[in-house]
Amino acid sequence: MNRDIIEARLDIGGYPVNIVDTAGLRHNTDDPIEKEGIFRAISSAKSADIVLKVYDATRISEVIM
Repeated sequence: MNRDIIEARLDIGGYPVNIVDTAGLRHNTDDPIEKEGIFRAISSAKSADIVLKVYDATRISEVIM
């Protein structure tokens, strides 16, 4: 599975903005590549000023709020 982080750098009204998109997060995996991707995604989110979480509305009952 490809766990790349996709980034886009924008200038919005003179303010530099870095948009980062990561793959969805799983919590139970034994795959070392998957684990590294999850680590990178969480690290990226921790350093962000704003985090936007997107959920699959057809599976919203699975989301713990």
